Amino acid sequence: MMEAATGLSRFQRIMGDIAPLQPRWKEEFNAFLTRRLRGEPTQYILEIAAFYGRDFFVTPDVLIPRPETELLVEWVIERAQTLSTPRILDLGTGSGCIAATLALELPGSMVTATDISPNALAVAKKNATSLGASVSFLQSDMLLEAPPLGVYDLIVSNPPYIPEGEKSDMQREVVDHEPHLALFPGGDVLLFYRRLAEIGSKVLQNGGWMAMEMHSAYAGKASELFENRPYAELIVHRDLAGLDRFVTVRVDAS
Repeated sequence: MMEAATGLSRFQRIMGDIAPLQPRWKEEFNAFLTRRLRGEPTQYILEIAAFYGRDFFVTPDVLIPRPETELLVEWVIERAQTLSTPRILDLGTGSGCIAATLALELPGSMVTATDISPNALAVAKKNATSLGASVSFLQSDMLLEAPPLGVYDLIVSNPPYIPEGEKSDMQREVVDHEPHLALFPGGDVLLFYRRLAEIGSKVLQNGGWMAMEMHSAYAGKASELFENRPYAELIVHRDLAGLDRFVTVRVDAS
């Protein structure tokens, strides 16, 4: 916050390489500090969140990207590198961090991203434009509408998965400031995974993969939704804390 208020790096401040202090620096920093003391996340205050080595624009209309999701992206990148022109669908794109990262890390890929929220899509489009990522965006309710026309090699999704009953145990920064539409699926914690199982069977080409982030406590139950044909090679992946964090499955129509 100090760097954002003054435009001076920590190194410059330590070395004393500072022009005469400006009154506006103190005013801006105090404004930041007041918001932070009220519990507002620093990422929303500065409108910047780091993800996969890049800075993304964020507002309270989108979730703040998490380090755990970088593992999901890494897996998709590794899988997509075996394809010449991977066709990728990101369902529930939010800030666009997944879609933009995949488009930039996989030159020649065709990335499509959807979200139900027009405000979230505005943020995602701004990120794609500022980072020079080629992504096609579409407003769509994945629970009610068919995915964009086409056949995909990979589907990736980080849908709402937190049970309503966990609200009281969560950090107030999250509950009070991040969009509940992107956090809580309502009464059925597996709601979005049931829909993803249906979508994947229809739009993934044979041999195509789906990668989904999920609640560690419900990874087993979510996996059960993909244990029958046309799905095969179901793998539960752990995050850096050793928690079951995302699941990948392959379509096998044979």
